[in-house]
Amino acid sequence: MNALIIDPSSSYRQLLSKLLESYRFTAVAVSTIDEANPAIQHQHFDIICVSLNLADTDSLAFCRDVRQLDSYKHVPIFMLTSSKDADVNQLALGAGVTEVFRKQDFSSFQLCLENLVERLNDEVDNNGQILYIEDSASTAFLVTTTLQDHGYHVDHFLTAEEGIKAFHKNYYDLLLTDVVLTDLSGLAVVRAVRDSNSEDKKTTPIIAISSFNDNARKLELFSAGINDYVTKPVMNEELLARISTLIKSRQLLITLNNKQAQLERLALTDQLTSLYNRHYLMDTVPKRIHQAQRQGYPLCMVVIDIDHFKLINDNHGHSTGDKVLQAVAKVLVSGIRWEDIAARFGGEEFVILLDHCDYQNAINIAEDLRKAIASLNPCDIEITASFGVTTLKENEQDFSSLFSRADEAVYEAKESGRNCVVFKE
Repeated sequence: MNALIIDPSSSYRQLLSKLLESYRFTAVAVSTIDEANPAIQHQHFDIICVSLNLADTDSLAFCRDVRQLDSYKHVPIFMLTSSKDADVNQLALGAGVTEVFRKQDFSSFQLCLENLVERLNDEVDNNGQILYIEDSASTAFLVTTTLQDHGYHVDHFLTAEEGIKAFHKNYYDLLLTDVVLTDLSGLAVVRAVRDSNSEDKKTTPIIAISSFNDNARKLELFSAGINDYVTKPVMNEELLARISTLIKSRQLLITLNNKQAQLERLALTDQLTSLYNRHYLMDTVPKRIHQAQRQGYPLCMVVIDIDHFKLINDNHGHSTGDKVLQAVAKVLVSGIRWEDIAARFGGEEFVILLDHCDYQNAINIAEDLRKAIASLNPCDIEITASFGVTTLKENEQDFSSLFSRADEAVYEAKESGRNCVVFKE
């Protein structure tokens, strides 16, 4: 990024140069407008800092001339002055200056510079998937080219029908649609998006574009769910700024939602085995019991206890014991259906809840899991586990009674020599 400094004071030019260079600008510092004009003609500057008081010419006239150049219509121009005259601001802004700063208030200028650098970096790092619906091929070409030049991926469609199909099929960070289309209206497009069954898709930001500027039409579109409205002819810089703001807000929201989901998963899962934890089990099983009783389908619980696990820890260390627990957890997950629940209840004890499963099938599943565990040999250690199986009784609503029977069955399995499955009604 390049910065042009125009100030009669060599010490102030040096001060500004060091500040701008600290933000990775390449600074060109001159004392007069006569020196500044050739610099502007031969290279592009991303920011101009000009003093109000210059020896050779009127700095305000210079600002007005710069604004006439196509490549500088939107470049920030900051004016620095020692004057406390209240009229300076109005005159400077009228001449095209972006903002006026007192030289004595250097911290305010530095804060503004920080915000500018952050915005410029954001523009460089633009990314996002945009769905664009526009029935004018020439208009679409110009807008699409601008967006692609700024790093966006754009899928353009001439009709609303094609655009809506693409929206439901693919992921987009933003929808850009003309209000007046050949087949359906932009309003119909907005409603199709907001009526989506996917919560993620229905919150996609929408910008409506129209040559109409009447308030009634805007109100109808905002009521239907658009996030922003741009009037034709579209100014590229304005459109880019609006798109950038909406996409970054959406991406930030997605990041926050993902972090929230991650925190919720951490709260409900055992960190060692990645199975559900005891808290999740205690919260979910009563709901599953109630549903099974209400709909009249069978439900079974299996409790698993690794045999002689204390000896594994004592003889091989706790890190090896952890690997044994992880290996058993993988067997349990791979041996049940996706709708079933596998949880680490505590220590070396695990619980499986089997929905829509009668006791005989539950016994068969437990037996398969027992054999799989016995054949594991994690860390070259022979391990086995004892299984207790029980089934939900008629009108039973209590988690503790269901668990107690399965736990008692595990105790009986251990009393029977371990490495076996015991069913208890």
